[in-house]
Amino acid sequence: AFNAAVQLMVNQGPSSAQDVVTIAADCFGNSLNAIFVVGIACGVESKTNYLDVLVSKNVSFYNAAWYGTAENGEYSITNRATANIPTSSFLLQYFNQPPDWPTENPNWLIENTNTVKRLTAKPKVHVGNILSGDYLVDNKDFKEQLLEKFSPEAIGIEMEGAGLYHEYRSHNYEILVIKAVCDFGDGKKNKEYQPTAALLAAECL
Repeated sequence: AFNAAVQLMVNQGPSSAQDVVTIAADCFGNSLNAIFVVGIACGVESKTNYLDVLVSKNVSFYNAAWYGTAENGEYSITNRATANIPTSSFLLQYFNQPPDWPTENPNWLIENTNTVKRLTAKPKVHVGNILSGDYLVDNKDFKEQLLEKFSPEAIGIEMEGAGLYHEYRSHNYEILVIKAVCDFGDGKKNKEYQPTAALLAAECL
């Protein structure tokens, strides 16, 4: 059994995530051992589908990069350094299998068709590398460059995991990022899948 506390993030992004963890560390002190970051992410089309759940085996940050113009005049990203948070095998052992979700219309899913989409198939859980950084990615070329330069094997991209690197280095907390796919960062971002994706990610806990 675990003692757990839930903290809602009012804003998105690394700085907000770091603020929340700092508050939790002040409140719980040495009792704080593990941090779970739950929410939504953009997936990689070739590896994931809408509403699939992404679980971090490793979180890589793309902030340490040079963003500029290449000799041919095109936008370019150069990886200057990659920081990582590995997920421990202790945490991962609980997330290698998806929860026991019904195939259709699970009873825990809020039945409001205006904000939450009904499931037509059982979501898949993917365990792998997740990219994280400051940018809300919604450009196909930019996303593909991030993946190429920082983590070709990544299964998704999100923003909050990057905010935990300082706390991870300072306190050696166990950290796990759990996000469900709401879009693919390809210029077609909208909020259609966001409520359902957030519920699915939370259900993993």
